This record gives sequence, C-alpha cells and structure tokens, in this order.
Amino acid sequence: MTGNRRRVLGFAGVTAAVVAALAVIAACTPPSGMSHGPGPARVAGMSAGSGSTGAGGPADAGSQGGGGLTTFRVECADSHVLADDPIVHPNMPGMSHLHEFFGNATTNARSTAASLLGQATTCSASADASGYWVPMLYQGGVALPARSTLVYYRGGSHRVPSQVQAFPAGLRMIAGNAMATTPLPVAAVSWSCTGMTTTAAAPPTCPAGHMLTAQIRFPDCWDGRHLDSADHKSHMAYTVNGLCPSNYPAQVPELELHATYPTAGGPSTVLSSGAPFTYHADFFNAWNQSALVGFVNFCLHRGVVCGTVH
Repeated sequence: MTGNRRRVLGFAGVTAAVVAALAVIAACTPPSGMSHGPGPARVAGMSAGSGSTGAGGPADAGSQGGGGLTTFRVECADSHVLADDPIVHPNMPGMSHLHEFFGNATTNARSTAASLLGQATTCSASADASGYWVPMLYQGGVALPARSTLVYYRGGSHRVPSQVQAFPAGLRMIAGNAMATTPLPVAAVSWSCTGMTTTAAAPPTCPAGHMLTAQIRFPDCWDGRHLDSADHKSHMAYTVNGLCPSNYPAQVPELELHATYPTAGGPSTVLSSGAPFTYHADFFNAWNQSALVGFVNFCLHRGVVCGTVH
C-alpha cells in the first residue's frame, strides 16, 4: 500500500481527552482481511429463512445514495454455525436454514438485545457484541465458511455528515432476500473477486490467486420508532437519490458487509437459502452504545476514514 498507513483506532469509551488524542492520529485504511481457520468440513440443511428488501427496495441502494468515503469498519471472524435466526424465527431453534454467524459468540434463536450485550465477540472492536449472520455457502455439497468478513459503517454520499445518527440499541434489520426468485440489483447484493472492482449478480469464476467475495448493503434510513417490525423490513428503508423517505426520518450509517470465501466461485456456488441471488445478511445491534456513538461522532460526523476499529 502506498502513502501513509492509517492508524487503527480504539474506543473503550468516549471522553473529551480520548477524542482530542484521536484527532491528531493520521489515517489510512489498513490492509483488509483477517484469516481464520475453516469451519465444519461438511454441513447440510436448507429451509426458508430471513430476507428483506426494506421500503424502497434494493433498487434504491448503492448508486442512489450509498457510498461515501467517511467510514469505520470492524473485522469479524466466523463464530459458529446454526440453523437459527433470532430475528425471523425467535425462540425457534433449528427452524431456519443454516447460517454462519459473526461477532457475538452467543447468538442463537433465543438471543435478545439484553442477552447479547457484553458477550464475547469475534469482531476487532471488543465493544461490538452485535450479531451478524449470512447463509452458509456451499460448493459440491461442502460448506465453505467465509475466510474473512469486513463490516463497514459509512456516512453515505449526498448527506450532511452530522445528521447521521448511531443505530439505536437493540435494532434488528435484514438486507437481501432469502426468498428471491431473480437477482437483486448489484447496488444492494453483489459478487466479485478479491483485488477486482467488477461486480455481478452471480458468483463469477475468479482467476487463479483470487477468492470469491460477496457484498451486501443494508437499509440506511430508520423510522425513528421501532427496533423491528412484523415483516422485519417495514421499520427500515433505503435512501432514494441520497435522501431518506419522509416517513423514515432518521439517517443511520450505511452498513455494508463484505465476506471473502476460500473458493474461486463459479456456477456451482449455492447457498443454504438456495441460489446465489438469495444471499442476505442480518444485523442485531448489541454494541456498547456509548462506543458506537463515539465512533459515529468521531469518524462519520468529522469526515474521517478511520479504518478498522478496536
């Protein structure tokens, strides 16, 4: 990487002294990726499961309001694999298709906002005990857990940075659609190869030396009242032309999950939820809320690219 290397920021808490000290740290995004060992060699299981498009739908994602350079991110190793989904199938263990979980090591069908708080996490930021999960990826019937996962918290383009607020404690939301029958817009869900910028709606066959990646963007507007909704999507919306719909007045960070898989991809790639266009991701906010607010204030409000946080 050329140029000055961006220092990794840490937040155990937010005080005036800490913010003052952080203000003088030079920044440059550190290298991406955090390798860890593979999960189970072979896992079976398929069923219906979580999926959401959000009001406005994925067609409003990405080019109409996403992006923006202001950001911080966490690196999360995979934690465990369960056929659970505490958002779509709460208190119903084994009712979901198989999910690969990241972050909070305790996330399961019975997880609540209270039970997740303060638990051990596989994410780089110890203050982030959130649960993140995606469907298991397979090739030839063999499960291939993600080798590394990056979760970006972006300010988004066409926004006044100071108006972006932290996700409320206990917020639950879903991106993508596990029940999709056709590909979603690549601005919302896309596949690519490491080291390449071209994205596609289906997993490409990556050249030798490159691995398959999946990128998914969550809704970035909140209704300001509900932490979840009956369909798990009506309380959230995507920006339209960079603006939140009037009935979703709260601008929240643009959350993007990037997963890298130890495979070259190709047409044999399938998911526990079905075809590759059913790729989806879930987020259950269990950050230490003062730390999350601190990162939003320092990185997003101040227009700083903070890189990976700890």
